[in-house]
Amino acid sequence: MWDFFGDINQPSYEIMGPVVKVRVKSHCEVILPEETWDSEKYGEWSSTILFVHFRDTKYLQCLTFTQIIKQLDKYRQRMRALNYPEPQLAIFSTRTPDRSPFGFPEADPVDDYFLHRPAGLKLALVGYNTGRKLNTMVSRKDNVLFGLARQ
Repeated sequence: MWDFFGDINQPSYEIMGPVVKVRVKSHCEVILPEETWDSEKYGEWSSTILFVHFRDTKYLQCLTFTQIIKQLDKYRQRMRALNYPEPQLAIFSTRTPDRSPFGFPEADPVDDYFLHRPAGLKLALVGYNTGRKLNTMVSRKDNVLFGLARQ
């Protein structure tokens, strides 16, 4: 896993917890979660890891990572209200249209995401294959994925 565009301001971390797919609808609008976290069923965790399959979102008018990053603070507030562990990491998959690990600048536009990063939320970028695998695992119905992310 890469730090988001090699952002040197990110300290190293080790985050464990449930991995939740951030779903998006048309016009790049993030769909807020509705289900309450069941800590009796899934246990106590210190963090939630958000996953954005950016390759899918490009078909919903998401042209830049920042369009989603700007909405993550509201998303995290909603998760707290539903008793989820505090989201501390958002993993984005590359938007590249081919099987290369990462896209060319036009495919994965850097823009001004760093001006909109929510406080306390780390950002990471994974390549094409990792993004596909993560998306498959978190998209299964009634499947809760737990992960460990290290930087």
